[in-house]
Amino acid sequence: MPRHHIRTLQRKSLSHLMSLGLQWLMTLLLAVTLLLNGAADPNTRPALAIGFALISLLALLLSVKNRASRALVRHALFWGLFLSLWSILQAVPLPLWLPVHPVWRDLSATLGTTHGYVSVNPSATWHALPSLILPFTVFATTVMLSQNEALARSFWHKLTLVGVTVVLVSVLRQVFFPDSLVFSGQALGAGQFSGVFINRNLAASAFGLAAFALLGSLAIHMAKDPWLKKKQEKGEQSNKFWMYVLLASALFLTAVCLILTRSRAGSLVSLVLLLPCLILILRHGLRERFAPWTLIRWLTSSFLLGVIALLLFLAAYGEPVLSRVEATNDTGRWCTWASTLEAIKDNPLFGTGLGTFRDIFPMYRNSGCDGSGSAWHRAHNSFLEIYLGIGLPALLFAAAVYVRVGKVLHHGLTMRRSLKGIPIAMTGAVLFVSTHSLVDFPLQIPGIALYFTALMAAGMGLCLKKQQTRRKPRRIHSMSANVRHQRSKSSG
Repeated sequence: MPRHHIRTLQRKSLSHLMSLGLQWLMTLLLAVTLLLNGAADPNTRPALAIGFALISLLALLLSVKNRASRALVRHALFWGLFLSLWSILQAVPLPLWLPVHPVWRDLSATLGTTHGYVSVNPSATWHALPSLILPFTVFATTVMLSQNEALARSFWHKLTLVGVTVVLVSVLRQVFFPDSLVFSGQALGAGQFSGVFINRNLAASAFGLAAFALLGSLAIHMAKDPWLKKKQEKGEQSNKFWMYVLLASALFLTAVCLILTRSRAGSLVSLVLLLPCLILILRHGLRERFAPWTLIRWLTSSFLLGVIALLLFLAAYGEPVLSRVEATNDTGRWCTWASTLEAIKDNPLFGTGLGTFRDIFPMYRNSGCDGSGSAWHRAHNSFLEIYLGIGLPALLFAAAVYVRVGKVLHHGLTMRRSLKGIPIAMTGAVLFVSTHSLVDFPLQIPGIALYFTALMAAGMGLCLKKQQTRRKPRRIHSMSANVRHQRSKSSG
């Protein structure tokens, strides 16, 4: 073998080993971030951010040769840089004749200042900036560490391990250490299953994502050796059987934990999506190929089977969350959304500054609608709160992300044969997080946001990998050439 070929193989091997090592470091740091209450405490964020930054710097040593991976990295860096610069512009002093927030013009007459800010609280915007940058960094790093199918599959399994670890530690804490202050900084409340998190909604967000990660791992294992397709040795069959048992047990435990959180949106939305996705993946594993005209019937029947399974599951285990649906009044949340919309109407283009909801909301709060004396630190609707803070660029970013993710998922569903389960699991995860964000704020918790972006990056890498070219057309061409040759012989 020529020397340059040997050197190329050595470089590839070294790059592969380095990618695997950085994957394990990223996996460990994501697990720590989630276990520490999702890094909801600002005091834990700087050290974790430094750790992710170091991993990203080491990942820069890897060359990005895959064209699809380069495109994903470019998009992530573009939007991360654009939104970061926009947020910085909101927090720097500007002349009063520029579109600064009106509160600074009112203060200029009293304080005698000649400048103002787009943000109503520049300090809060500066403090929120790292939480904005970090998900883009983790996404780009995960893409760089998942440049081929083997690496992407490996990373997805590691992320599944993170989710299962969070579920298991949550169960152990709930059962044996309810008074522990290690994870969330406070003891568990009576009658509340939140595990390592401070409240049930965060727990439901993490458990839901862990469930969709498990679905993806199930799809990957089924894709390696599709059911009823290959004859295997007894040892391989036994290993495969026990792997399915482990995945099914972990998925069942996660679903039960979701119910026990009693989070209405987190539990119900995740289960409504989870079980139909599971049926789709199982049916695809049993039958990889199907005629295009049967696709709608296949999807519809799978969804109906999933709904039936959901109803049976809720009948057996769903009493905690269903009773909470009946007993809870959401008047305060509806009033908060209405007041947030009023604030957006007054600041539709430039926003009030990243991370300034608690500063601007008291000016618009309708005490006649919301009679509760509680303080609202979040809008309980991530879309409204982020739009209020960033302004029109947030809408452009959301539209670009959904279009891009939709194209990738469509590509995965149409072009991947054995791994259609990955875009199915990803679709469920995207719908779950999007729907949950309408009534809560999962993506505003750093740990949840980072885990979600890492899953999406690894999954998009799997969706965009090219299939091996088939040789059937060449055989047909060669056979037709042989037929023509025989005919010419006979005619001669």
